[in-house]
Amino acid sequence: MKNIRIVRDCDIKEILNIYKPFIENTAITFDYEVPSIESFKDKVIGISKKYIYLVCEIDDKIVGYSYASTFNERAAYDWAVDLSIYVDDRYQKRGVGKALYYTLIEILKLQGYCNMYALVTASNLRSKSFHEYFGFKLSGTYHKSGYKFEKWHDVDVFEKIIEENSNSPHKILKANEVKETNGFKSIINTGISMIK
Repeated sequence: MKNIRIVRDCDIKEILNIYKPFIENTAITFDYEVPSIESFKDKVIGISKKYIYLVCEIDDKIVGYSYASTFNERAAYDWAVDLSIYVDDRYQKRGVGKALYYTLIEILKLQGYCNMYALVTASNLRSKSFHEYFGFKLSGTYHKSGYKFEKWHDVDVFEKIIEENSNSPHKILKANEVKETNGFKSIINTGISMIK
C-alpha cells in the first residue's frame, strides 16, 4: 500500500532514521551530528505548525519526507518558502521523491505561496537534475559556504516562481486550513499515483 500524508508526532523516529545517513555519510545536509529524538521532534512540530510537512509510506513504512520551511524571518518574505526532501536510499528510483515534491509544490500553490527556493550542495548532481525537472532555475551560488568532511562546499540556490507576483498577494493559508480545501485530497491522490 502506498500513501502520502501529513506528518504525525509518531513519525519522528522513522523520519530521523531516514535523515541519519545523510548526516553521517554525505554533504547533502550540513548537519554534523544526528539530533536527539526530542530536538528533532521539536523541529518537525515547529515547522508543521505553519508549513506542509509530508511523509510517503510504502507498506506502512515511511520511506521519504518533504517539507516547506521559512525562507527568511522578515515579514516581506512570507510568500516565499524553502523546500527540503529526503528519501530512504533503498527506495530511490521508485518515484517517491517525485511524488513527494509534486504533492508539496501543488499544496504550496494552493496555500498561496509565490516563490520556492532550494539550497543544493553543488556536488549533488542528482538533486540539481531533480530540481530542474520540477522547473527550478539556478539563481546563484554561495561559494565555500559549508565545511564538512574536511572540505569546503559550494551551495547552489535554485528558485521556482509559482505564480506571477501581484501588487497584493493572497493571504497564505495555514497548513491546517489548506487540508480543508477542495483541491487538497486530489493533489494527494495524484502524488500517490506517481509512486512505483
